[in-house]
Amino acid sequence: AMAGGRAIVELMYADFIGCAGDEIFNQLSKWQSMSAGILKMPVIVRVSVGSKYGAQHSQDWTALCSHIPGLKVCFPATPYDAKGLMNAALNGTDPVVFFESQRIYDIGEKFHEGGVPEGEYEIEIGDVNIVKPGSDITMITIGATLYRAYEAAKELEEKYGVSVELINLHSLAPLDYTKILESVKKTGKVVMASDACARGSFLDDVAKNITELAFDYLDAPPVIVGAQNWITPPFEYDEFFFPQKEWIMDAINEKTNVFGSVKPNQVLDNKDVRHEYIPWREIYYDHWDEKMDILKLGNRTYERMLTGVIIALLLIAIINFINLYMIYMMKRQKEYGIKKVFGLQGLPLFLQIWL
Repeated sequence: AMAGGRAIVELMYADFIGCAGDEIFNQLSKWQSMSAGILKMPVIVRVSVGSKYGAQHSQDWTALCSHIPGLKVCFPATPYDAKGLMNAALNGTDPVVFFESQRIYDIGEKFHEGGVPEGEYEIEIGDVNIVKPGSDITMITIGATLYRAYEAAKELEEKYGVSVELINLHSLAPLDYTKILESVKKTGKVVMASDACARGSFLDDVAKNITELAFDYLDAPPVIVGAQNWITPPFEYDEFFFPQKEWIMDAINEKTNVFGSVKPNQVLDNKDVRHEYIPWREIYYDHWDEKMDILKLGNRTYERMLTGVIIALLLIAIINFINLYMIYMMKRQKEYGIKKVFGLQGLPLFLQIWL
């Protein structure tokens, strides 16, 4: 890229960014600025946020990359956005970290009328996608949580008459807050969701900026729904770890008062057991012993796998040692005789044969 070419690099998993940390964070992001624009860095680094691959292949590191000056960061959640943002990245001269979610690779275009155009088009990096207009509450998503939030928005409108404006952040750095602030000023309430661990996520920064820029318009503090602050467990326990549709609805119920007359601990719909009011803190701690048992089961699975690998390596080492020892003894027995070498004299016949 520094010599005039263009590069599209695939790291396969976002987790592998750590293996190329200096190249991405300290070299790729800085050379264009350090050279006063003489050197261009048209490099796209494609990374995927894994699904069902556990602790080292399922991490969302958007916050880490968005923190680095000099990098552009995109995370499209629809085919239409993916093509438009990729074209914009290809036609630019800045380094771009291009996040993708493996959870939605098999989902076609659901929101853009007419699907994905055959011709070339660009989506400005920094813009946001207003997926669905609404008037009562603003819902902001990153990545694959768009689809869970969309289901929550439909249920809120159909069952409870709550109009949701759904906005997807398909590019994170830079990020134009114009449409976000217009929506928040209209609704006065905002809930945000992503699959990144809640602590220190990119949405923390979005919540801070919304609070500073639209404080007088907010009827409630911004609400963030994220994954649990722990190591990603095996895929079988996703529902306990990553945000679900019900998590979003419960957060809205407690934190935003969007239902008006609904009071804490009041049932929204007696016929819908799942939507009985659950305090936000209990989303993480209700049946915590059961969830911890699940996480411990996952840890025990890793421990057993590791123990099995260690035992297998030890057995291989022992077998190799025995083979080498036998080769050595076979050479010696030519000179001294098999019985003297192995010391078989005086042993029972079956032991002599077995040895």
